[in-house]
Amino acid sequence: MPQSSYSFSDLYELDSSNINMSVKVAMNAFQDDPLFSQLFPDDEIRKKKNPCLFEFAVKFGLRYGQVYSPSEDIEGFCVWEMPESAQWTISRMWRVGAFKVARILGLKFIVQYISGLNIVEKYHKKLAPKNHIYLSLIAVSPEQQGKGVASQLLRPMLKRCDQKQLSSYLETTKEENISLYQHFGYQLVKEIVFPNTTAKVWMMLRNPK
Repeated sequence: MPQSSYSFSDLYELDSSNINMSVKVAMNAFQDDPLFSQLFPDDEIRKKKNPCLFEFAVKFGLRYGQVYSPSEDIEGFCVWEMPESAQWTISRMWRVGAFKVARILGLKFIVQYISGLNIVEKYHKKLAPKNHIYLSLIAVSPEQQGKGVASQLLRPMLKRCDQKQLSSYLETTKEENISLYQHFGYQLVKEIVFPNTTAKVWMMLRNPK
């Protein structure tokens, strides 16, 4: 299907009633993620700790961005942050549950994790133009992967990016995802190692057509 055929009218926009389901989808989608596997090497601890991070990301997207799924069944979802609302300020993070995240993960981990995120964000600001749309999270249920869900989620916003002449930026921690995003027009612009791990983070930028 050509990109022009994809529309937001074909998507379901999530609200607060979908948070729990979206967290479950993200947990399944990221169960073998290299970065999270190193941050939480123990499987059981990872299952207990990771949900609050995904919940935080979804809540931030619901409040300050846009979150879409193919349908109310939440086969997968994506969180987009707009140019006017993409900044993760302390006050915004507090409003969507930063205290809960800190309580669950512990101060020592939070300090280490945030120091890593600060490096990632430094490159985000350096590599992406000031006005751009940020794909902060995309997750597709394992049983739905390979069925075109990613295309359904990505193409409406990429079409808007082209119409408004906006770039789009993302990070991925899975090397096999690079070719997937390249298929949608993203280009690899930077590769780093997440601090205090051996896991890599790949930064990708898509310029408008």
